[in-house]
Amino acid sequence: MLARYFSWFAYLPIGIILLMAFLGLSHFNHDISWHLLQDTYIINILSFSIQQAILSSLASVVLGYLSARILFYGQCKKFRKIFLSLCLLSFILPSFILISGILSLFGAQGILQPWLPADWQLYGLSGILIAHLWLNFPFALRIFSINFQAIDHTSWQLARQLKFSRWQLFCLLEWPRMRASFFGLLGLIFLLCFNSFAVVLTLGGGPKSSTLEVAIFQALKYDFNLGEALILSWLQFGIASLAFLISLKLGKLVWLSSGEHQAPSIFPVSRFTFFSSHIFYIGLCLIILLPLIALLMQIELSDLVNYAWLSLLEPLVYTITLAGITALLAFLMTSLFLPTFTSTWQNTSYFLACIGLLTPAMVIAVGVYAYLLGKQVSWFTTPSLWIILINTLLTLPYLVNQVRSPYIVYHQHYNHLQRQLKLSFFKKFTIATQWLSPYWFIGTLVTFLFALGDVSVFAIFGQSDSPTLPWLIYRYASTYKLADAAITSWVLLFICILFVFLLEHYLQAKYEVSIYAKNQST
Repeated sequence: MLARYFSWFAYLPIGIILLMAFLGLSHFNHDISWHLLQDTYIINILSFSIQQAILSSLASVVLGYLSARILFYGQCKKFRKIFLSLCLLSFILPSFILISGILSLFGAQGILQPWLPADWQLYGLSGILIAHLWLNFPFALRIFSINFQAIDHTSWQLARQLKFSRWQLFCLLEWPRMRASFFGLLGLIFLLCFNSFAVVLTLGGGPKSSTLEVAIFQALKYDFNLGEALILSWLQFGIASLAFLISLKLGKLVWLSSGEHQAPSIFPVSRFTFFSSHIFYIGLCLIILLPLIALLMQIELSDLVNYAWLSLLEPLVYTITLAGITALLAFLMTSLFLPTFTSTWQNTSYFLACIGLLTPAMVIAVGVYAYLLGKQVSWFTTPSLWIILINTLLTLPYLVNQVRSPYIVYHQHYNHLQRQLKLSFFKKFTIATQWLSPYWFIGTLVTFLFALGDVSVFAIFGQSDSPTLPWLIYRYASTYKLADAAITSWVLLFICILFVFLLEHYLQAKYEVSIYAKNQST
């Protein structure tokens, strides 16, 4: 009981950072001109932010569902596990890697430039939509593919016996299974695109195609207009909170699954459908890989020879160190949270742990920045500390969501036995950690990968003489040093591929453990 009360103190760092952010947003002694909300510039930014987020999320989810349906009914099972890993990689991939690939494809000196229309413009809404589709469409495809495979075998058999049409299959079998994921995906991808920073910063092309997140950064870093930055932050927080609550009400999303289960072939497939579906499958693989292939094609031997490899070492170590400490801190905080997930206030504890999903990164970063500035705290001497603390808050939900449900199941099964054995708190913690080890590892890896690609927090607190790898890629890409950007992107990509391989390995281990437990229970 004492341990459970002690666990609530682990929420103090979250509370302190959020309090600093909101005090910074609320009570900074600059004159905040609320009439800016009626300014045409602000209205245009708000309108464009919502417009591009709606278009990106709808296109990603609808195309993801249709593609998953084609692959499922076409019985495209070859290399399925590798394909789903590729889809996961594209979602976890730091945005600037993909942006460098898109610039290599569609930019002024891009590979596809000779075949594009004369009036083609990458910068603006078209470029933002292309980047968001490449980031989020494979993720939606992975979710729907796993959901198709998870539909019960007996349901397919019954549908075949009753001779369901395609429409009946959709209404009675597919949609009930997909509905929660559909709206959950729609809400999540809307939030990701609405809060998009790296993509819009690089491919926006100017004020006409700017979002709230980028406008906040520009107001703070270039115009030194803190009042405008604070107003935009409140505006973004309000809309993001509303979107998050709506998506939470309409849908539920479980996106980290091995996808190992293979549904048996129920419906006969014609030769034409089989071959056309497999051609479509190959085409999808090529489309997803195209930006990465373009990055490779951008690199020549002379570029590799002339690249400043020694200057890459410091940003590489700095990036991995920041992400590693962030993941470790998230692990320690989540391990302290565990007893609160089975307490009377478990919903409150879950909300507090996941508040990083609710609050945009730029809003927290700007709020803390404004608070420190108002208190005349010299944060310039410790920028890494604030980057780690804020990123821990932002990435914590990914770890919590992996560990919370298994821990509740573990607690229900073994809590009574542990009480009878009168085990100490340390012994209970050791046993629980071993039992939850696959979930711990998966969640910590995901936290590390998301922290690895951080741009928003570094944009506020980072220093130009000590860049992270994503920021170094942005610096090269924004100055049209595409070969240097490509080489740096591939270094970061190699790290991501390595960790995604480990992630899939542990997802497979988790799947085998769940199958074993299911067999034992029956």
